[in-house]
Amino acid sequence: MKTIFTIVFLSVLAFGASAQFPAEFESAKDKTWEVFGNVNLDAENFKYVANPDKTGINPSDSAMQFTVNATAETWAGAWSENYAPMEFTETAHTLTMMVNKSIISNCALKLEGTGLDALTVWVANTVVDEWEMLTFDFTAAIGKSYTRLVVFPDFPDVRTAGTVVLFDNINMGVPTSIRNSSNAKISVFPNPVSDLMLVQYPDMTGITITDLLGKTVRTIKFQQTGSKSMELSDLSKGVYFVSVHAGAVTHITKFIKK
Repeated sequence: MKTIFTIVFLSVLAFGASAQFPAEFESAKDKTWEVFGNVNLDAENFKYVANPDKTGINPSDSAMQFTVNATAETWAGAWSENYAPMEFTETAHTLTMMVNKSIISNCALKLEGTGLDALTVWVANTVVDEWEMLTFDFTAAIGKSYTRLVVFPDFPDVRTAGTVVLFDNINMGVPTSIRNSSNAKISVFPNPVSDLMLVQYPDMTGITITDLLGKTVRTIKFQQTGSKSMELSDLSKGVYFVSVHAGAVTHITKFIKK
């Protein structure tokens, strides 16, 4: 039998307004989550903490910390209905989530809704002890609207030890299946940027940065990907343009270096 423990924060839904993505876990956007499967359901095991690494792709002030006990169920996690309605379309059917873990293991996001089959997508992190953005493809959710988001920060086949997981910035992402589409938009994070900038665009193979005079100040090429980080600490303060190259298509947006 699943035991559920409600962790109540100051909810922005106090007056019945529905919240939407992103889930940033900052103090100004506190949410209500319910934890399950963790055996020891002490509030200290699921709480907001200061971001321990703001120098990488995640400059957020805070994040959610989930301390998973060694005796927890493999499916230990938490759920919230504060992001309803979650509507998925042909051009918006992926979710992204940043994680910072000390081990390599599956994470999972699950969608639930009245009269709908639940959908779960598993994605494993590839690095440890630093922030990484994971992308969850919910193609099967296209045309549907869900009311509950479930997060499984550490979902091993068999749990043999406890762990502490940080997760942050859950958002509706750009589907990687979009190719050369005018509907696809460049995402840069953070903007303004201080040191490291994350650029997202489906199937890109190169990035070029130019200043206001059109001078190229940075260019990189790489194998096809939907996400790439760039070190920009050496750039002078000001306005720049970032161009992403995906096949025969180039898209441009601007950002500010602070």
